[in-house]
Amino acid sequence: TTHLTVIPNTTSTQTVSICDGATHTLPDGVTANVTGTYVSHITNAAGCDSTITTNLTVIPNTTSTQVVSICDGATHALPDGATATVDGTYVSHISNAAGCDSTITTNLTVIANTTSTQTVSICDGATHTLPDGAIATVTGMYVSHIANTAGCDSTITTTLIVIPNTTSTQTVSICDGATHTLPDGATATVTGTYVSHIANAAGCDSTI
Repeated sequence: TTHLTVIPNTTSTQTVSICDGATHTLPDGVTANVTGTYVSHITNAAGCDSTITTNLTVIPNTTSTQVVSICDGATHALPDGATATVDGTYVSHISNAAGCDSTITTNLTVIANTTSTQTVSICDGATHTLPDGAIATVTGMYVSHIANTAGCDSTITTTLIVIPNTTSTQTVSICDGATHTLPDGATATVTGTYVSHIANAAGCDSTI
């Protein structure tokens, strides 16, 4: 008496994803590195044929480029966490959304801060508004920091000179009936003290 048992062969399907540049070892030991459907035959646990279909997807790596500008003295954090402070091209590798390599090229430009100097004269009693909006009234050197056209630091040194106003006194005699023209152009005919204001040689007030 023969009791015959027919053991079925088995079939299965698997879906596998790999990153571009990697390889996948199929169940039969063959390696694959391109997207496709692969059929492998191996022996199952019962010693019969096991047909395994592998749907392999190769996920492309990604590349991108970014242009970044920073002011001199600042730092820029690159995508991989490194920091950069000087002009140059930096290549960073991080994982993209699919878990594969993302190569990011950063073109970094460092914008120079600017410096300038100006000399300003004002009359005593006047005020001068500095580039940063501050007010100055006395002779001295003032340093202002504002943003230049590139948005970076502009250091402006202002040398302020306060020109003194001048005073003088003159004694004039005229005969009765005559007129005297004062320094400011007004005329006087009677004895008295007259105060005139005109511009001195420096353009400031001269009180005579």
